[in-house]
Amino acid sequence: FSYKNMLFLTMTGRNDWFSTLSPESNSVFYPSVGLSFALSDAIELPAWVTFGKVRAAWSEVGGAPLTPYRTNLAYGITGSHLGASLAGISSSELPNRYLQPLTVSEIEVGMDLRFLKNRLGLDIAYYDRKTTNDILSATLSESTGFETAAVNVGEMSNKGVELLLTGTPIEGPFTWDISFNYAHNVNEVISLANGLEQLVADESRTQRAWIQHNVGEPYSAIVGYKQQRINGELAFGEFGGPYPLRDSVVSVLGQGVAPITGGISNDFYFKNFNLSFLLGFQKGGSIHSGTNSLFYSAGLHKGTLAGREDGLSFTAPNADGEYEDYFVPADGLEDYYWVYANWITEHIVYSSDYIKLRSFVFGYSLPDNLLEKTPFSDVNISFVGRNLWLIYRKTENIDPESTYNN
Repeated sequence: FSYKNMLFLTMTGRNDWFSTLSPESNSVFYPSVGLSFALSDAIELPAWVTFGKVRAAWSEVGGAPLTPYRTNLAYGITGSHLGASLAGISSSELPNRYLQPLTVSEIEVGMDLRFLKNRLGLDIAYYDRKTTNDILSATLSESTGFETAAVNVGEMSNKGVELLLTGTPIEGPFTWDISFNYAHNVNEVISLANGLEQLVADESRTQRAWIQHNVGEPYSAIVGYKQQRINGELAFGEFGGPYPLRDSVVSVLGQGVAPITGGISNDFYFKNFNLSFLLGFQKGGSIHSGTNSLFYSAGLHKGTLAGREDGLSFTAPNADGEYEDYFVPADGLEDYYWVYANWITEHIVYSSDYIKLRSFVFGYSLPDNLLEKTPFSDVNISFVGRNLWLIYRKTENIDPESTYNN
């Protein structure tokens, strides 16, 4: 509905039946309503304000897993024996016939402003999103015969701000367009299945780090073991040789999903030529590196160079808080660095912050006179490069976006 072409109301209603869920619980209805008001059509704004609009919306969305057979035990042919076919359970995930559709409800308010005859633009939005009955894979004990189980988790909250700035600093035969986008998301696990306070979602190959969802903390926390500290200093002990002492409990070591993301895009046009590049960044997340763990174990990490010639000497507190002089001989460094990087997790959890050259494009549009006798109205030939330059990172030896699991 619209009123005087300045006030707009949109409403929707939808019902889905998901074939990947049990017929007893595969139906979900979800509505939405949105209201927007064009300020520039309702009131007289300063001449330098070209357009202005405010908006607010509330919506619900339903969802279900795309993968079939998460609710039923399925079998597959695995080979033959003496001419007879052999069959086995075809999935490592324990099925859950009681899975329900997930629902996402969100409130968003925002503003779209444009200035100087659209040479400058600002779009900003605030959102508050809640996800209920999200469907995740939880790890199981190997004694069950399965690796994971499909479960509905209770509720998750995402709140944040999204910002888009656009501009045309130069316009004419040579034109330069630039845009900057920024998003900051605050995430929290409100509740989990069956009153659980934590849910393990995955495990690293070192078996010393886990992806875990904890009530009251951000989704997808990295948990593992810290080295004991006495008066703020790393503690060591003698067990056939001086080794780092490990805390007896696991701790949260980082946030698996970066809360801040963004990018800067530049587009240049001159005659029939166009050039553009995109810088992307993220901040606030962490990553556990199985690669560097193996590098320490094999003596391939530059951190293992210390003491390789004459051994490693240092003074540090023991478990009782007393300072001792420790010495690791050169032929004992292999065990020492294995404990350092594998027995203790925190030493190989890194910040996943980065700045990257996401893409670079150089193109040429063929002149119209070359296309007059062809069926084409426009032809552009471009050279495109992706992820060409990792400008800034805090990870050692790996790309901060590389993942074995997440």
